[in-house]
Amino acid sequence: MTRPPKHVGDDVLQRIAIALDTMADDPNAPKTKREVERRTGLSHDAVARAFRQDSDKGSRWNLTSRLNALGERPARRTNVHTQGIKELKDKLKAKNKRISELEASLDRHSMAVLALHLELQQLPDPEGKVVALGRNRQRCDRSLWNSQE
Repeated sequence: MTRPPKHVGDDVLQRIAIALDTMADDPNAPKTKREVERRTGLSHDAVARAFRQDSDKGSRWNLTSRLNALGERPARRTNVHTQGIKELKDKLKAKNKRISELEASLDRHSMAVLALHLELQQLPDPEGKVVALGRNRQRCDRSLWNSQE
């Protein structure tokens, strides 16, 4: 023979409702049933029965919808120290990325300055055997190359 489920009184439902209201006002409070247990001083079974009774019978307290309205919190909370380390690591990655971008920019500008310097330098004696590099240089005739061999 099965027993009918135990019911909780209105005082328990009221205590849970008050706890939910205080949790809504506190942005740092965990939004869990375990926090409701802690704030009300009720046992796990009493809180579970109250929420079950509220959802089954639809009491005037609307505990389930009020808990859901608080929003979900992350399943795992990190402590302040770990969170601070993570933020510092993220800042360090961003700074290192910025440094890499600046170094690449500096390299491009350095190459441009060097190219301009070399271009502005005096060219050697035109009668010397200097071969100009670039797209617009005059090509030697292949027949001259073969005759030198």
